[in-house]
Amino acid sequence: MSRGMNWIMAEYGTKQLLDWYLRGYHELAISHGFTLSMLEDYLHEHDYERDLKYRMIKTLERELKAMNKD
Repeated sequence: MSRGMNWIMAEYGTKQLLDWYLRGYHELAISHGFTLSMLEDYLHEHDYERDLKYRMIKTLERELKAMNKD
């Protein structure tokens, strides 16, 4: 490891990012690469109520925009 390297950028899988996001750690998940398509895929695979899916997607869209990750 180089002497100047003070941190290592870890890559996290979709499962870990989803776990963080669903537990309320939205900023953490987004800052490590959580995307709208990950949430949409998850919601599609699980039987979430339509209005809840819509609200969750809109919330993430706002958060991504606020963090300039859209």
